[in-house]
Amino acid sequence: MNSKSISRETPVRKEILSIWEQSYHLISAAEILHHVRKAFPRTHKTTIYRQLESLVTEKIVTPVPRHEGGVMYELTQHPHAHISCKNCGFLAHHSVNGIHATLVRSAHRLGVSPDSILIEIVGMCRKCKK
Repeated sequence: MNSKSISRETPVRKEILSIWEQSYHLISAAEILHHVRKAFPRTHKTTIYRQLESLVTEKIVTPVPRHEGGVMYELTQHPHAHISCKNCGFLAHHSVNGIHATLVRSAHRLGVSPDSILIEIVGMCRKCKK
């Protein structure tokens, strides 16, 4: 990475990253703004979106489109699938190392260099089926 691609480490950026240090989860830009405003009340939503764009470009954070609409964000980590309930929003993660490697090889054979691979299984959980 060259120095032009590394964003300046600002207090707001540190606060955004601290959200994932507290516990791992998907979070929306609105939730990030709410959290950041606790420490920096005058933070504008544009600042949050610019920081998220930078974190995505640097592959620190991954945007995750949701089946119900909108985008959530998570720390970029090992390959995994999201398994979610379309009724209550339950969300679990499942390792997909073998599948991930197969998909990357397939993409490369087709001449595509993947930026990301998103795997989501959507259905109804046990509780909602009852």
